[in-house]
Amino acid sequence: MRSVLIALIFVLVRHHVSKVSLGPDEPYEIIPSGSDSHLVDLSAFPFPWRENLPHLGPSYAGLESIRKAWDYEASLFYWFFPCQAKNDAPLLVWLQGGPLASSMIGLFYELGPLRVNFRSKDIKLTHDRQNLTIKDFQLSYNPYSWSKLFNIVFVDQPVGTGYSFVKSTNNKSNSSFNEFDHARKLGWPIDKGSLSSYSITSDGSNDYKNGYVTNQHGVSKDFIIFLKKFYRRFPSMRDVGLTISSESYGGKYVPSISNEILSYNLAQKDPSERIPLKSFTIGNQWTDPFSQMATNPSQLLFFGLISPQQLEIANKMVKRSQEMIDQERWLDALDIRMNMFDLLSNFTGDIDWFDVRLKNKHLNQSPMNQFLRLKEVKKLLHVPTDQKFGKDQGMMDIFNGDIMKSTKHLFPRLFKNYKVLLYQGNMDLRDGVVSNDAWLSHLNWTGLDGFNKSPRKIWISANTGEIHGYVNQFENLTRVVLLGCGHRVPADDGCPESSLEMIKLHIEQNSFI
Repeated sequence: MRSVLIALIFVLVRHHVSKVSLGPDEPYEIIPSGSDSHLVDLSAFPFPWRENLPHLGPSYAGLESIRKAWDYEASLFYWFFPCQAKNDAPLLVWLQGGPLASSMIGLFYELGPLRVNFRSKDIKLTHDRQNLTIKDFQLSYNPYSWSKLFNIVFVDQPVGTGYSFVKSTNNKSNSSFNEFDHARKLGWPIDKGSLSSYSITSDGSNDYKNGYVTNQHGVSKDFIIFLKKFYRRFPSMRDVGLTISSESYGGKYVPSISNEILSYNLAQKDPSERIPLKSFTIGNQWTDPFSQMATNPSQLLFFGLISPQQLEIANKMVKRSQEMIDQERWLDALDIRMNMFDLLSNFTGDIDWFDVRLKNKHLNQSPMNQFLRLKEVKKLLHVPTDQKFGKDQGMMDIFNGDIMKSTKHLFPRLFKNYKVLLYQGNMDLRDGVVSNDAWLSHLNWTGLDGFNKSPRKIWISANTGEIHGYVNQFENLTRVVLLGCGHRVPADDGCPESSLEMIKLHIEQNSFI
């Protein structure tokens, strides 16, 4: 009798493990545990105010396993804030740019509901490693958070970003996991048109290396897996429309992901399996390095930050980098571009490219970095206490080859299928208005002439009567230029009120103004 019971228990345990395993045979049959297991206890966080906690509502955070081979496991971290106004509000996913910038930057410094700082000014902001506790920090509430209007989830991606990781399982003898077969089980076809500019082989074998993604196709596959996991954990979110938002390097991430979702959805016979993507937004984006890089030196000249002689030197470096792009020598092109920015930093006295008004004062992320490195905080966010927070150098070394490649060829297809908002702050010297003019004005798109001829409307705040900026609209594309903003438009020193009104108009209305 005892042996029968043991055998029965073994069968039940084996069956249970098969439902949660991320083994190669069934990586998409996982049914994650309920959302309660990822509930964040906000009452344990260092808020100076307690009476406003109920207005913030619950949030959920944790890691979702994306891929697991015999020798590694890859997981993405998320922090989800349900809408403060209504549960059935549209879902917005925020992806930070970078590359490899944590979306916690967006949460704590831009559009998220929380702000973090040191409790005492005596703590030196420049020191990144101290014996601090959670009591050394103070959280506050952002009244312009996009979560006031929408359900919003911040995702650290790709793996190797923020809390998201690739962890070795130290089993090198069985590393026969086929990444392409793993992705094929999702049921979407390889869109060869989207792969051509990334030099990916048709079998997808170049999408991963040592567990990390090497290109935008790998990024997109991982993100779709994350979305499927997220919808299983929060099934009600599948019933509301999805908007993907980002900035900066999001000009590479978002079009690639959106294009892959489109191909994935077309391959799904069951409508309930489709991802309900309705729109996407990108701020101050890096999309087409060849054309955008060429605008940087001249823009600095027009702002009076460099001389004509210095412009000539920088332009020679631009031309050389463009030659490397033409030859598909991506790393050489990147090295020359970075050397150009080093030179321009010397010429200008280390001016802040992202907001010229800041002069040589840059955003100090030390409070966030140190806060998220605390074991106390990791426990509250359901992250292993030994998990590091930051950029994984292994990922950076592998992903550098993606930086100088273009994604502009994806946009014509996307304009036909999604509502698109592209916006720029006029104080951004790096990926701002002029930079995005460069690639938009030469886009191979049937609607380009109509867009170029569309009237540029003045956007005035309905609340204050002040000018927020300027808007062009044609078909599914809306472009907004915001006044008084830098690279990080929703930030406190940017245009937090304007950005909240902007995202509301984009998602909730057919016409922006």
